[in-house]
Amino acid sequence: MIYRIAGGKYRELISISFAWKRIVGKLMAEKTIIYKFENNVLFVNVSNNIWLQELVLQKYEILRRMVARIGFAEI
Repeated sequence: MIYRIAGGKYRELISISFAWKRIVGKLMAEKTIIYKFENNVLFVNVSNNIWLQELVLQKYEILRRMVARIGFAEI
């Protein structure tokens, strides 16, 4: 139902948002906020520069989990 209300434009963002905690883990999910998904780029706000660094260090693992969990062919 949420997908119908939001429309196709926000389908990927909604899918990522629902799976975010399982993708990055509870602690990182608490320290980050998904801002937008545009042109296959995910924008994430973090609580401070320490969490930014952690996000950067885990970037490829997060991308791998996103593809595995959500099934995007290309991110």
